[in-house]
Amino acid sequence: MSRRLANDPQMTVERCLSACAREGYAYAGPQYFQECFCDDHLPAQDKRKPDSECNAPCKGRKSENCGGTWRLGAYRAKPSHLLWP
Repeated sequence: MSRRLANDPQMTVERCLSACAREGYAYAGPQYFQECFCDDHLPAQDKRKPDSECNAPCKGRKSENCGGTWRLGAYRAKPSHLLWP
């Protein structure tokens, strides 16, 4: 995803989704504990990596995964639901 929106020590999946939706983006991608990226297009399906590589707990809610190292979860910002981690 092209637009880095936030680097937030309280990051959660919902916080990233809300931030991207507020900015009018279609998709949100939490990444690496506390980062949030937004875009109007999903990364190409052939770029998808194994779910096991999205293993970085969100700083704001450790029970959720916020992507991983150079890995992001891909969510539709409106309505909020996981497309692929």
